[in-house]
Amino acid sequence: MGTGWVILNNKEEVILECSSSIIEWPSSTRAELGAILSAILVLQTGQRVKIFTDSQAAIDSINYINTSLTNGKNKIRVWCKSNNYSIVSSIINLIDSKHLELKLIKVKGHSGVKGNEEADRVAKNDKEKLTCITINDLQQKDLKYDLYWDGKRVDRHIRKFIDNLCESALEAAWSLNRANRTILQDTTYTIEEKVTWALFKKNTGFNCTSSSVNNRFIKHLKLTNNLLPTLEIMKERRYDLYGDVKCRMCLEENEDDDHIIYCQQLKDKWLMVANNTRHECDQMLKDLLSQENHLQLNQEDIQQLMSWNRNFFVHITGPNQELPIPFIHLMLRNFFPKGKYRKLKSIVKG
Repeated sequence: MGTGWVILNNKEEVILECSSSIIEWPSSTRAELGAILSAILVLQTGQRVKIFTDSQAAIDSINYINTSLTNGKNKIRVWCKSNNYSIVSSIINLIDSKHLELKLIKVKGHSGVKGNEEADRVAKNDKEKLTCITINDLQQKDLKYDLYWDGKRVDRHIRKFIDNLCESALEAAWSLNRANRTILQDTTYTIEEKVTWALFKKNTGFNCTSSSVNNRFIKHLKLTNNLLPTLEIMKERRYDLYGDVKCRMCLEENEDDDHIIYCQQLKDKWLMVANNTRHECDQMLKDLLSQENHLQLNQEDIQQLMSWNRNFFVHITGPNQELPIPFIHLMLRNFFPKGKYRKLKSIVKG
């Protein structure tokens, strides 16, 4: 990421500029903090200085930590809960050691402010930047050591980083287990992941406020993990009761999640499910569109939206042709089809 700063004279002419770069944990706030650090490095001891920046987040990062340390809060806790703590720590350390009187002032970005526009120009300079800002452990304030992962300093909220790391490992293990690896090995063209997990999270955490929501969450969880109480699942639990019993509808095949989809005796039931779902969604869309504070669509878009819903379970040529209703193999697992989402998004224009 490129960083840069300039110094202007009274005529708003650039008399000094500096361009550098900063690596790892890319973010606009980190780049702004890097520019502030670079500017402080060239200041003389005891100077009074004003630094103008268009990043309120960078200003807040420095002011919050400075205030927390001044008020006597636990130093290690303050630093470990901060993002970009190595840069902020170095900035505060330089301010203290150089006895600087520093004032950070927020300016509006991309609004024609001369100094800010020039600083952006310098930061975006495509020429090779010979200076790269790196911070070693001794240049920080209060911190005796750093946490490193894969050879890189964890310049983030430590607890959140570890939580994300553990969650990623669990999610990878879950997606590769026997029940999920086939359908999740390539979801690029089949599953709309953001919608799928957004629907899942609607029933979790602070949203789970009643027994009915909790029951819905349990059903959702069982569907996603192939844990419906089919006969094959029940045999694993109590083979002494269920033995080798076959599907009670066709009396020919073992009843597992796949057989529930393809059993010929259930085909009419699936069509009934599709019709009921379509009618319920139709009414929900009408109620939603009747509320002025929700979707604002013209008449043509409304017709396309209603048509999208009514044709959701209509067969077209393709891999879904052998299914009783399209996408049932995904929706039975609570996975939202990507193709349907793209069409919906194009109608409501995001």
